[in-house]
Amino acid sequence: MERFVKKFWTQEDGNATLDWLVLTAGILLLGAAVIASVSLPA
Repeated sequence: MERFVKKFWTQEDGNATLDWLVLTAGILLLGAAVIASVSLPA
């Protein structure tokens, strides 16, 4: 397991994919928060 974690942190192949995944998740969460706040009854 330690070898896997070390290899994961030193590997640079998936960095762009991880960045896009985090960015997309953030945008989706922000959109969900906006929709939830707009759709609340006054």
